[in-house]
This record gives sequence, C-alpha cells and structure tokens, in this order.
Amino acid sequence: MQNKKHYSLLVGNLTEKLSDSKQVVRDATLECCALVIATFKQAPFLAHCTKSMQHANWHVREGILILIARCLIESESIGLVIHNELIEELCFCVKVEDKAVLQRMAIDNLALTLSLSKNQAELSS
Repeated sequence: MQNKKHYSLLVGNLTEKLSDSKQVVRDATLECCALVIATFKQAPFLAHCTKSMQHANWHVREGILILIARCLIESESIGLVIHNELIEELCFCVKVEDKAVLQRMAIDNLALTLSLSKNQAELSS
C-alpha cells in the first residue's frame, strides 16, 4: 500500500477518537472508519485496528469490535471463511452488556475465523 505511514497515522488517530466521551463523536468516527475500509482494503485496516484490542478505554475496544465485525461480514476481498454461526455469534456479542465477555467472545470468533481461513487456504494449495 502506498503511503503506509499516513495510513497508519490516520487509522491510529481514528482509533483514539473512539475513546471520546461523546457518543456522537464515536459514531462519526465509526462512519469515518467505514469510509476508510470501503476506500482501501479491509486487511490493512484489520491489521492496524487489532492492535487496539488491548486499549485501556472500553469505548475503543467496543468500537474496534464493531469494525472487525463489519470487516468480517464484508470479507469477500480478504479471503476469510465466514460461517453463519460465526456471524450470529458476533451479532450476539454486540448485545452482551459485560464488556470483558464481549471482548473475549469477539477475539475468540476472530481467531477461529482466521484459523479456518488459513486451514482452507492450505487445503486449496
């Protein structure tokens, strides 16, 4: 990707804006991230935003999970294997009120999806 430094700075700044105390700012940030995902490829965005899964602010972690779920749902271009059960589980995660449980479930689903994709890629080659 051309201009990796600028892309990293953009995604990093957007990620930090997810920690804003105002819901309207966080919602606008999610929309901006959706535009970045649509304009560029999903894989680089996923690589950058997964680094924020351990962020101290739970708003950031929640926003990242929403964005990861969006990338997974629209994953045709990044070659992930998606199963309906995984999508249902991610949707359930968003309804869970315990943020720690939400984060663990989403990370487990992402890891499972990446693992299934890797295994299918190895079988195909």
